[in-house]
Amino acid sequence: MQTKCANIHEKIAWSNNATIAGIDEAGRGPLCGPVVIGAVILPHTTAPEFLVDSKKTTEKQRLAAYEWIVKNCIYTTVIVNHH
Repeated sequence: MQTKCANIHEKIAWSNNATIAGIDEAGRGPLCGPVVIGAVILPHTTAPEFLVDSKKTTEKQRLAAYEWIVKNCIYTTVIVNHH
């Protein structure tokens, strides 16, 4: 499976075997409360087709993606409060 990159900088980095972490956050923001941040480093040049926007997937698909990430990727999550 080939990783699909929409960003030209990401394509260049992948072609040079660079390590790339994808990140996302959820929460009310730094002034209103905690923010949860996740980061994942995919294995070079491989990712299953089901790694897409989680808002467009079913719960079953999200669980499958989670299981694949835990087994195949380097990942972390962080919770940061407003202080």
